[in-house]
Amino acid sequence: MSSKDRPWFRYYPKDFNEDEKVRSLSAIGELVYRRILDVMWQANAVHLLNDCSKIFNAIGKGLTFEQVESAWNEIQYPGWEALKTTNDGKWVYSQRLLEEKEHIERISKKRSTAAKKSVKQKLMQKQSKCRANASAIAQANAQHMLIDPDPDILDCLDKSKQSRSAPSGQPSAVSFSNPKSKHFSKKLGSYLDEIAEGCAVIARFPAKGRKQFNPYEAVTWATNHGGHPKAIAEVVTALSATEQWEQVENPWPWFRAVFAQKNAMYNEADAIAAGMAFKQGEAEAVEVFRAVWAEAMKMREAK
Repeated sequence: MSSKDRPWFRYYPKDFNEDEKVRSLSAIGELVYRRILDVMWQANAVHLLNDCSKIFNAIGKGLTFEQVESAWNEIQYPGWEALKTTNDGKWVYSQRLLEEKEHIERISKKRSTAAKKSVKQKLMQKQSKCRANASAIAQANAQHMLIDPDPDILDCLDKSKQSRSAPSGQPSAVSFSNPKSKHFSKKLGSYLDEIAEGCAVIARFPAKGRKQFNPYEAVTWATNHGGHPKAIAEVVTALSATEQWEQVENPWPWFRAVFAQKNAMYNEADAIAAGMAFKQGEAEAVEVFRAVWAEAMKMREAK
């Protein structure tokens, strides 16, 4: 590991000051010793040449060569050396700094491994989600000849006014005109008429499969599952177009698949708009506060 990747090491003042070898040093000797440790740490190999003149060039700022030489003799006093020497006598090093280097490298390796594992897991989750979405869309397209559910393509193909009443035999529980279902009017808002018109058209289409597709039941399901009214309106309107109905083999899976995509899109758009409105409201509140404060200061000065 390069010295640039380990700009720090653990330093405990109490341990340093209570070390017998440190306590035996003069003030200049302790200063030189600390500077040597700092310069050693910045070296990639965590050691220095065993040469007093070289050490003076590295740490002698504000000191004379004689002071550094005297301190060096204290630090490396025979039999009481504060620094260890390599077998060939060419280098000096600190055993404590070598241990610190190994400690930091272990921590760095652990963090690197954990980060790589986290990134790999997130990437795998994202790829799995993308594959699942692609598979679901491909299956829907294969089974129902699904038209791309992009809002520009699934535009309202048939906006002509149709009868809004449900066909005879339609269960009253899913009729939008039923007084017991007034909550639909509130939840669907201004899109209620468009949805009701589309449902009336779909209800008159010929049955597909073993059971007639009930558009009122589909809208009830979508509304009770937190459906965005605009998403419901666009899906119903698109399905009410004769061209679209003829391409869909099974209406229920098609309705659910397209609704899920559009619902997510419009709910996200609403959330972004709400956030922008909140920020705008905060800004306006700050401006009002500033204006009131300025007026209060003027009145105070006038008094």
